[in-house]
Amino acid sequence: MQTNKFELVELVIQTGTIGQRFNFPDQPKLRYVKLNALETFDINDLTVSSTGNALVSAANLKQAYLVLYINGGENVNRIPLISIHRQQSGATPSPFVMSLAQYQGQQVTWEKSYILMGSSITAASTFSFLLGVHYTM
Repeated sequence: MQTNKFELVELVIQTGTIGQRFNFPDQPKLRYVKLNALETFDINDLTVSSTGNALVSAANLKQAYLVLYINGGENVNRIPLISIHRQQSGATPSPFVMSLAQYQGQQVTWEKSYILMGSSITAASTFSFLLGVHYTM
């Protein structure tokens, strides 16, 4: 796998937000790039995001699914986020995988991509989903 660049994508869920589907904002740096690999992080991996938000809990990560809009449709559909979690951390380690989930240079339309929860959640406080995106130009 060739990875020339890395971008951390943050999806912020504000306090009081209720829902099951959370769309990503546009990612200008990731337009027209070739996706090589993805990974995700939870509260046991990093204390806060680079913007100062708490990360998603391990419990919520276990019920979160990633939908990527590629080639005009939701062609990468409902990837369990736990299946791209690579960190073994915390007093009670959350599940993890050893290697990066690899892709073949697809171009993601981020503003049409989203995270789908298994059931509706209510955010008691602001938190973020983080995706590590490995890519080439």
